Amino acid sequence: MRKPKQGVRLTITRQGELRLTAPMAYSQAEAIAFIEQHLDWIAKHLERFKEQQALEPADYSQLHYLGTCYPTRIHQHPIGPRMALEADGLLHLYLKPSTKETDLEKIVHAWYAVELRRLVDPMIKDWETKMGVKSAGLRFRRMTSRWGSCHTGTRVITFNTSLAKATPACIEYVVVHELAHLLERGHGPAFKAVLDRFLPDWRERRATLQRGPLPRRNNADTVPAGRS
Repeated sequence: MRKPKQGVRLTITRQGELRLTAPMAYSQAEAIAFIEQHLDWIAKHLERFKEQQALEPADYSQLHYLGTCYPTRIHQHPIGPRMALEADGLLHLYLKPSTKETDLEKIVHAWYAVELRRLVDPMIKDWETKMGVKSAGLRFRRMTSRWGSCHTGTRVITFNTSLAKATPACIEYVVVHELAHLLERGHGPAFKAVLDRFLPDWRERRATLQRGPLPRRNNADTVPAGRS
């Protein structure tokens, strides 16, 4: 795969495929050499992908939500699709009889998006006040290698819908992390100083997030040139 952009990176897609992104001038020999230099990284992240698949069975018999793994029950219902965590401690999915199995993933992530927005909206308002910043809008969508992103030009913050699987404390860390980019664009010492100031335990929260059954934060599923 070639793109006219700076940098080289390897990515493991949601389908478990290895993808190389490189500048137009990058030769095939250079691409092969880059892959060979990162064989350990590839093996580690392919194993992580297999673990992720095991944690999220295709039959959706269980789902992670706010740091807890809940058993699910799927019901046919004329009014759907709808999901709810009910008093019996189960996640109930109400689906129309015509719903295809291939639609389940979209339905689940649509519910994750709604639940994540419900939790994130007040966090954003609270932390914008504390940090003296203001975002221009929030978006929620599926992402393959990031928990979130902040476009510093438009000041729009995007959150990975899979973040709804994490604990509220970890979600709050991602909120503060993305808002911090409105003060510091990169991830250097100045950026970390912002996190230290506003969220002193951010390293512990990040470590918890990275141990979860989700795509790893900060491009852990993407390796740029010169890094392993």
